[in-house]
Amino acid sequence: MTTVFPLNRNHLAFIASTVLLSTVMVIWVDLFTFSKVFHIPEWAKTLSAPEKIPAYLAFACLVPAAFLTDNISRACQVVAKTVLLSPLPAISVYAFNLKSQDFSLLFNTIFSYVWIVLFHCFIPATILLVARFAIQRLLNNIREQP
Repeated sequence: MTTVFPLNRNHLAFIASTVLLSTVMVIWVDLFTFSKVFHIPEWAKTLSAPEKIPAYLAFACLVPAAFLTDNISRACQVVAKTVLLSPLPAISVYAFNLKSQDFSLLFNTIFSYVWIVLFHCFIPATILLVARFAIQRLLNNIREQP
């Protein structure tokens, strides 16, 4: 007898954010991985701070993980898992690129992973979780008032 794995809001939020963020990171792997040369796409040059494009994209992709979950503790878990797992496909693309194949590949791969998580995803994730916490507190205070 097989058991069907039920998908709830938390699973769907995790899947949506992880697929979105992983896809964006693979499409624009050069934007997310560490590089001395930073090529900004034409569509990004219209923004006020085009060098922050990876953070903007991470912010947009993490919205489902932060706001579609059941509660704030689940949002923290889903955002953390998304931020830690989403860079893996982009890092794989980077590692299998022939231009990256040299003696320092392992170090560069680990450094790029940490770079993506800390430099591009940490601040957007924190902003979203603080916003979710503030909204949750505000809604709880409104519900408690007579």
